[in-house]
Formats: sequence, structure tokens, C-alpha cells
Amino acid sequence: VGQPLVPIGMAECTVMPGLAGIAVQALLFMCCAAVLVCKKRREGAGRTWKEFGLDSSKQLVGAAWLHGLNMACATLLHRAQSEGDECEWYWLNIMLDDTLGVAVEYLLHRAVSCALRIDTGEYWLHGRFRWQSYIKQLMVWLFVVTAMKLCMVVLMLLFCEQFMGCASFVLRPFLSKPWLKLLVVMISTPLIMNSLQFWLQDKFLKKDSSKRRAGGEPLVPSPPSGSSGASVQHEGPLEAPPAPPPRADPAG
Repeated sequence: VGQPLVPIGMAECTVMPGLAGIAVQALLFMCCAAVLVCKKRREGAGRTWKEFGLDSSKQLVGAAWLHGLNMACATLLHRAQSEGDECEWYWLNIMLDDTLGVAVEYLLHRAVSCALRIDTGEYWLHGRFRWQSYIKQLMVWLFVVTAMKLCMVVLMLLFCEQFMGCASFVLRPFLSKPWLKLLVVMISTPLIMNSLQFWLQDKFLKKDSSKRRAGGEPLVPSPPSGSSGASVQHEGPLEAPPAPPPRADPAG
């Protein structure tokens, strides 16, 4: 979720939390949660609301963790590099995380889940909720988010000049109006990009739709017909018993 920013001077702004920032964060959080609810309603009855809540909780915890990483990265990169201000660095973090970063997360998540033999979105076994399964999936997701962030930081350091040139070009029209730059970096960009990110992440964090029945029940092979009955029923007309062989004539 986007980090609240306070403009410093005319063309520079810095990452700084505050009461107004917390209110904006709460608003962005509710908007992103509403996006997930809309996606759930569009799916129909394929996923129960319990499963949806568990799937979404992994995303929300990961988003909170990524929010802290982005805040730290924006500050540290601004101090380490002479180009750009914290607003531009934070905008760049959001854009990379929510585009290329989602693709990296998808590949990492598939690789780690396959290596650990984890069925994502599976939380119940024989009707009983398994906390171990949920915690394991959450830890895997936090690892994936952290690894993705490290990849994006390395990428930003390698191509710092090119990325900052792009950020400066996009945000240049708002330099003369600090409040407008603040609005774009703090509200508009996070709202649009994080909504897209949540929508895409939900596609590979939930259970595979091929493993469900209509109504959200798992696919279970049905027993063969007649296996549970006490008697076996014959199909088709019953055959008459064979006629006895003719008896020999004693007089002959």
C-alpha cells in the first residue's frame, strides 16, 4: 500500500508517517480489500468465503510487510543515490513491485511450492482446519515477497539512471504543485497499481479451480455404483438354465 508523503520545498518530498498518512493508508487498505471482494463475487460459488478470507489474509500480511520494505528502501536509496527524492524512489518501487515484481512472485511461488510440495489454498484435511498448512503457506509467501523485493532493489541499483529518468519524466508535470505530486505518488498510483497487484496475486494464491466442485467442495472420486450395496444387481434379462440332456430309451 502506498506510503504517506509530505512535500519538502517545491520539487522534493520525503517519506514521513503521520496521522493524515495513517488515514490515507486505511482508505487505500479498504479500497484494495473491496477489489478482492469484487473479484470473489465475480467468481461465483467456486470458493467459500472462509477460503477467500484465508487467501486474502496472506495477501494483506504480505502487503503490510512489503509496505515496510518499500518505506525503508525509498529512504535508503535516496540517501545512497544522488538522483531523485524519496517521492520518486517510492513511486519507482511501487511501479516495479506491481508489474515486473508480480511476475517474479508468480515464478518464485510456483518454484518454492513445488519444491516443498505445498498445495496452495489447501487448509482443511478431512473437514478439519490445519493451522500448520496455513502458517507454512504464509511463511512461503513472505519469503517470496522478500526475495522479490531484493530482486527489484538490485535491478534499481543496476539501472538507477534509466529508472530515475523515467520517474522524473512521469512526475515532472507535478513539480510546480507539490500537493499534486503528493496526490499522484501517495494516492493515485498506489490505489491503481496495488488494486492490480492484489487481483493478479489472488489468481495464484488461491486453490486451483480444477480441484473444486461447484459450491467449493473438493473433487473426490465417486465410488463405483453397486459397491456399497449388499447384493450385486445383474444388468439385462436373466438367461434360462440350460435344458437337461435327453434320456436314453431303455428299450432301444
